[in-house]
Amino acid sequence: MKYTINYDANPKSDETKIIWEGISENAKTERSLPPGKPFAFFIKYELNQIKGGCSGYIYYGCFYVDLLWVDQSLRGKQYGTQLMKEAEKLAHDNNSNFIAVNTMNFEALDFYKKLGFTIEFERHGFDKNSIMYFLRKDLKMAINNKAKEAFHWIVTILKKLNIPFQIAGGLAANIYGSRRLLEDIDIDIPEDCFSIIKDEVKDFIVYEPAQFKDETWDLMLMTLNYKGQLIDICGAFHTKIRNKFTSKWQDFHTDFSKSEVKKCFDIDVPVISMNDLLFYKKIIARPVDLIDVEQIETNKELK
Repeated sequence: MKYTINYDANPKSDETKIIWEGISENAKTERSLPPGKPFAFFIKYELNQIKGGCSGYIYYGCFYVDLLWVDQSLRGKQYGTQLMKEAEKLAHDNNSNFIAVNTMNFEALDFYKKLGFTIEFERHGFDKNSIMYFLRKDLKMAINNKAKEAFHWIVTILKKLNIPFQIAGGLAANIYGSRRLLEDIDIDIPEDCFSIIKDEVKDFIVYEPAQFKDETWDLMLMTLNYKGQLIDICGAFHTKIRNKFTSKWQDFHTDFSKSEVKKCFDIDVPVISMNDLLFYKKIIARPVDLIDVEQIETNKELK
């Protein structure tokens, strides 16, 4: 069988898609990574005339903005900024670790800098001494800095008061390999310790210690807001979870003897065991839990 290499000045999208599918299949085989997917936002005028937009690809934790363009008549009216804000929202929704862009020195370098991008490296050798800049914006850094400060604050209090605790929820999932954006910090403590810690954190309480029940959880809960970071203090021994598949409530008690010591935000802390974390996330099976399960199990396979 003879193979030929053919040049195509105007390749069809369904043909270039075959190349992407081949790359994705290799990534799945080598790293168990999910396939990448394209995205696009458009500025449309009457009769669906396109006056601008941005497009790119989401792959392996990277949100790559390949193209960004706004018609000359709309420049200076914040349309470019709005496009990038929508793109960043989508990047968060897809749990991307960072956004990547590139631009020539005569294009949009200052624009991207104002949006919080930093230069990663530059490439020389283009015609007329032009320079291409490669920039990135880390999506989790600012949130992690806020979470880190809140985490150190609450752990210091728990240790000072000698309260048994373990890290659970989304933060524990991050520790075990999930890349999902951290929303709150979940910490399990014995129910009889709520009265001990309450006075220490009273200025930050947004939900007073009480029995809380929703469609998934039935537990003792207190919620704190420390400088914009939410912290859920959860009861350890009298918690119930609702099994999504049987619609029945079942006990889910913390066993502190099974906690695993892990490093989190530069300090060693007890964390719910991976097995217990995966167990309850598979049972309650919310979309965020299934994302965590998939990414944790993928990370475990790679080690």
